[in-house]
Amino acid sequence: MDKPHIFSFALPAHEITEELSEQVGHDNPLAVEVAGPLFDAGVQFAAITERPEFLRAEPWPRPWHTFYLVIQGELHMTTGAKTYTWQAGDLAFCPAGVPFRRTGLPGQPVRWLYIRLHDIPAWEPLKQHGFTSSPYESADLLFLLLRRVLDAHRYRSAELIALAHSHARALVDLLRHEITLSGHPPQPYTVPLQQLMAEIQQNPSVDWNSSVLAKRLNVSTRKLYRIFNTEYGMPPKEMVIKQRIAQAAEQLARTTTPIGKIAESLGYQSLYSFSNLFKKHTGMRPTAYRKKFEH
Repeated sequence: MDKPHIFSFALPAHEITEELSEQVGHDNPLAVEVAGPLFDAGVQFAAITERPEFLRAEPWPRPWHTFYLVIQGELHMTTGAKTYTWQAGDLAFCPAGVPFRRTGLPGQPVRWLYIRLHDIPAWEPLKQHGFTSSPYESADLLFLLLRRVLDAHRYRSAELIALAHSHARALVDLLRHEITLSGHPPQPYTVPLQQLMAEIQQNPSVDWNSSVLAKRLNVSTRKLYRIFNTEYGMPPKEMVIKQRIAQAAEQLARTTTPIGKIAESLGYQSLYSFSNLFKKHTGMRPTAYRKKFEH
C-alpha cells in the first residue's frame, strides 16, 4: 500500500500482475490520426505503464525531455549523487542530456504516466530549472486526458477520435502551463489551492460550489474564477466535474461497483444526469465504458 501523501492520486489502486504499457507515438500513423495535436506540439511519445517491479542498472542521458507522473507505488530517480523518491501524485521532469537512473522497489508494483518531448525551442524554458520533482495538483486531470487519448487509439471509434483531439490539445496546454510556472515564483494561494484540490479528490460527493471553494481559499468568488482559469484553464465547476469523472472512469474500469453507487459516491443523485455528464466528457455512457474493460 502506498504511503499516506497529502497529494495522493485520486484514482483507486488496482492489482498489477504483468508488465503493461499503453502508448501513442509520433512514428505511428494511427496514433497521429488520434493524437495529432500532441505531436504537432513536439511530443514524441506518451504512455501509461505498469509493472510488477522495475529496475534499470545504469544511468544514461536521454536526447529528449521527459515528464513522469507516478500513479501507484514508488519510483526512485538517481541523478548525479542525489536520489529522489516519487510517490503517487508526484510529477518529475528531466531535461534532455541529463543522465539518470530510474528504479522501483523490488517486489513492489509501480504504475506511472510518461511523456517524452522533442528537444526543441518551444520547450527550452524547462531547461532553466534542470531536474525537478514535486507533488502535482493536476495529477488526475493529466491522467484522465491521456487515458481518453489512449482509449480512442485502442477502440478507434469516430466519436472517441473526435474527442481525443480536444483532449490532446488540453494535455498540451497542461504541459505548457508547467513552462509558465517554471519561470515564476509560487503564488500565495499555491499551497492552499493544492490542499483544496486534495480535499476535493478525497471527498468528491461534497457540494463544491463556488461559494464553498472561495471560502476555503479565503478569496472572493471573482478572484476564485481568476485563480482557476490561471492554474487550470477552466472555471471551478468544470474542474470539480473533471475530478469526479476521473474517479468514475477508474472505478468503472477497475471495479464491479454498481454504476448507481458510483454516481452516488461522487455526489450525483440522478443516474440519468450522471450518465449524460459522463458521456459528455468521455464519449461513452458508463455501461459502455465498463463493457470495454470487461476482459
